[in-house]
Amino acid sequence: MLLPRPKLDRILVVLDRDHLEADPPGGSALSSRALSFAKKVGADIEFFHVCEDAALGQKLLLSDVSVVEEREKIADYFATRLSEMTLALPGHGVSVTQEVRWDSPEVDAILRRIGEIKPDLVMLSSQDHAYLLGLISHRDWEIVRQSPVPVWFVSDNITDLNKIIAAIGTSSPDEEIIAGVDYSVARIADTVADAFDAEYFPVHAYQVPETMAAYAAYGPIIGGTSTAPQAAALQEQSDECRRVAQEHGERLETFADYLDIDVSSIRVERGNPAKVVPEIAASLDADAIVMGARSLSRWQRAVKQVTAEPVLARSKCDVIFAKRLDYSEIPVSQERPIPGKPVMDVEAAIVRPDTVFESPAAVVKQSELSHPLRMHILEAWEQDIRANMMMQEEGGMSGSADLDTLKHVQAAVKELAKEKPRKQEGIWESIAKASTTYV
Repeated sequence: MLLPRPKLDRILVVLDRDHLEADPPGGSALSSRALSFAKKVGADIEFFHVCEDAALGQKLLLSDVSVVEEREKIADYFATRLSEMTLALPGHGVSVTQEVRWDSPEVDAILRRIGEIKPDLVMLSSQDHAYLLGLISHRDWEIVRQSPVPVWFVSDNITDLNKIIAAIGTSSPDEEIIAGVDYSVARIADTVADAFDAEYFPVHAYQVPETMAAYAAYGPIIGGTSTAPQAAALQEQSDECRRVAQEHGERLETFADYLDIDVSSIRVERGNPAKVVPEIAASLDADAIVMGARSLSRWQRAVKQVTAEPVLARSKCDVIFAKRLDYSEIPVSQERPIPGKPVMDVEAAIVRPDTVFESPAAVVKQSELSHPLRMHILEAWEQDIRANMMMQEEGGMSGSADLDTLKHVQAAVKELAKEKPRKQEGIWESIAKASTTYV
């Protein structure tokens, strides 16, 4: 049977600061994977960026009006960078929109945007992080637990998706063997595998149920045979243990029927999924893991056995989390978010720079644009002037004004070339330097 596909009409792609401050902006594994997947499944994309920095806010000891102005300036800067990035995207046939805003804190801002546009999937770059008994937290783990929609963390280590693991089963021994979210995991994994023409490996990492803890030989019984590693497993099990193991196996068989696969193709491993799943992913050289994640508070993550965070921390591949749809916990903003607006029409700046910039020198000073784009604008400006001068010569007219402008363009190119070896200073650094006057 064909699995019912998950609804995938809109994808929210959350860009980090590094994505937009790169020179030129974009070009990440995240944007590439998102565009490729959206094209395969027929989804639209919104590129979203949150401008939020607590340290910068503490440095700006200005009036409320001045703080708002500084935040608007930063939001506009990143909106301009995002406009440049989207214009530079290759012909992908995907409908793309963009949204930049100053909002705080970052996780809440992302969750609010999810609540506003209700995407079917959220994609982010996976950040490096260690796992310490659930006592520390950061953006990725908060998004995993609080997002009401599936979340895909893209790893920069992965270029192509060739092998995908669907991790099904419980994260603790006292939970339901196969839960409803596992069927969502299967649907998502099947969709991603089909989109990228990848191999698909269902994996079931199980822990011995609490009531069977005394039986070292416990393992689900599939087709009359126990999957426990001990040779005498069946003989050592009590009637109750055999009953539970039989039910365990039947759940896996039902799940295999749902996938229309042979139950023997499900890799069954005993152990904590938090440890087993990353190990299997590494042994198979998998490019993505798909699994479920519960909505837990930070306190619950500290006192309960969890799987999502350690798997994300220990895996070097993409990790996709299926979630149960629930928008009831979307946080309310404590202050008005500030939307970013591009400081110029970036497309017009490329096509008709003379209508956007007062002079070629103004292009050099336009730090919102990347160095390669500014150089491209000046080179295009020069070509336009030369084409116009050639037309005038053919018509028997002189173009002294064009000749003067050409000289200014060539001077601007030389000036901009001096900047090339130097890394472009980011908006945060320049604002932070300016703000020291007021501290």
